Amino acid sequence: GDGEERDKADRLEDDVLEEEEEEEEEEHEEIIGFSGKELTQRVELLQNIVTLFVFSYLRRGLLDKDKLTVASMLALRILVRSGAVEPHALNILIRAPLDPQAPPMPESTRVWLTEQQWAQLKSLEQIAVFKSSTGALTQNLE
Repeated sequence: GDGEERDKADRLEDDVLEEEEEEEEEEHEEIIGFSGKELTQRVELLQNIVTLFVFSYLRRGLLDKDKLTVASMLALRILVRSGAVEPHALNILIRAPLDPQAPPMPESTRVWLTEQQWAQLKSLEQIAVFKSSTGALTQNLE
């Protein structure tokens, strides 16, 4: 009687210890090492996922009229932080400053542009995107 019960208890204890050791080994196997490139890709993926979730939660709490504004602000902030857009260029796009040295406005554009719009359009030429190899943004208007 007692010997058999002790043997069963010992076997049960051994089985439990073996299972715990196997679980510990499995836990160690789940740790994955990343190389530099893989780690960079993983971080970018996680950053994109977090950004999407933040936007989704923000979107739920906004009025429809404000959703486009917040989406634009978030997208522009992401572009600036990633280096795709320069902060100076974004500042010009948002504030639309007048170019103090804008040349006189051509007569052909006076029908559909004001002097202020012309000066703002000329200030956009400070941004590389609005400059082309053939000339400035307003070249065909002048």
